[in-house]
Amino acid sequence: MSAETKENVKPITLTPFIHSLVAAIWFGIPVATLAYFPALSSYTYDHRNESAVAVGGTIYLTGYDEEHGYELWKSDGTPSGTVLLKDLVPGVDSSDPAQFTAVGSSVYFIAKTSDPYRASLWKSDGTADGTVEVATGEFPTFPDFFPMVAWKKQIIFSRFYDDGPHFLWKSDGTVNGTTTLAELQFKSQLPYPPDNFFSHDFTAAGDLLYFIVGTSSSDEIQTLWRTDGTAKGTFRIGADRFVQPTLPVAFRDQLYFRAIDKRTGEPKLWKTTGTDAGTSRMSHFNFGTSNNHEWQDMIRMGPRVYLTFGEYDDMQLWRTNGERMEYLDSGARFQALGVYKGPFDKKPNLYFCNRDPLGYDHELWQTNGDRGNSHLFKELSRGYSGSFPTNFKAAGHRLFFSAGNNGDGANVLWTSLGTRKTTTRVKTFHQSIRLLGRIGSKQLFIVQGVNAASQLWITDGTSAGTQMLRDVPDI
Repeated sequence: MSAETKENVKPITLTPFIHSLVAAIWFGIPVATLAYFPALSSYTYDHRNESAVAVGGTIYLTGYDEEHGYELWKSDGTPSGTVLLKDLVPGVDSSDPAQFTAVGSSVYFIAKTSDPYRASLWKSDGTADGTVEVATGEFPTFPDFFPMVAWKKQIIFSRFYDDGPHFLWKSDGTVNGTTTLAELQFKSQLPYPPDNFFSHDFTAAGDLLYFIVGTSSSDEIQTLWRTDGTAKGTFRIGADRFVQPTLPVAFRDQLYFRAIDKRTGEPKLWKTTGTDAGTSRMSHFNFGTSNNHEWQDMIRMGPRVYLTFGEYDDMQLWRTNGERMEYLDSGARFQALGVYKGPFDKKPNLYFCNRDPLGYDHELWQTNGDRGNSHLFKELSRGYSGSFPTNFKAAGHRLFFSAGNNGDGANVLWTSLGTRKTTTRVKTFHQSIRLLGRIGSKQLFIVQGVNAASQLWITDGTSAGTQMLRDVPDI
């Protein structure tokens, strides 16, 4: 869920990216965008830096040219196949499409109308004629954006106003099938009026969809909700028991998450079946007495959930089968967890960034999930500067990730087949790298420009098979 800011080491781009990244992580939406955007402004969230999605062999994204502005584009993974799909607001004005969400063979998204203060819900089948409005002008415009999720052959999303009600919506892709699902009664429970509401971290577990509702004004005003697709079956969980739910993971038809126990003020691991009665904490296991302890990540691998917890230079790796917790290892820094099963592996392995206090700085580590198995997998950056590997993505049989380069400000795209020998450099860039989705066995990523423009790239894991799909001038 995280992309380390230390990956972006050039001072000219670091500060804007941090603010964008923090906002993206806060709202629980992807930080990846498959297009080319102007430099991000400090202290603002750029809605163009949100999401893109692959459906079949086509990726849908927000692209730019001077004639049409920021509009709906698509790409088949080739330079000639990266083209404007439809100019939703004709002319140079932009529709700024965002929140791309795949449902079957269609993609849904939110885009501005000709009225700069209104936005519409759209869907597309990949053709201009098949790109149509589902609900016209029903929503406030950006930055009041709407994290969306595909669930049970429909999309679920939220609509809100600063001073109005907060609704959960659903759509089956038709005008009549786009309706409010439930009003989220939440404001009356707050000690003061919030700035905004956001529904985020949508996670399906069993027959339910869970999500977090909170505000941008306080960490503590984050609440856990669930829905079964009906108004009656949409309600808050654990109102009197915990605050600050984060890191939701679906496991064995239940939701596992981290939250602060209201009674003790301590961070705990919780699980729920979707009711207050079915919500419990892992009470026999104590993560510490301070909510300042860091929870870097929580991820599912095979029949267990793995999580990292601790102080900055004293992290611990744990796992649970849903019934009991098992301590695995201690390290200076467990972060950026990724799961990958290589062609030579019998089962998946966990990859992460860790710092060895006795030697190597932040480098690539691996574990098979057993106690005491964590080990340095490969030193990517020679010396003690650390490479800070992050952004682990699997495409086909390959694992891709990005890392620094000997502290010289460069960023390297790496690939691996699960062995040290097959863990090799693909290409070095002097801008930040963010890995996105895939088209078939090829990995898409963006290289963010130093001043303004960014570039969409694709790779098959070889230097010769790594090419830029499109570039635009600085704007």
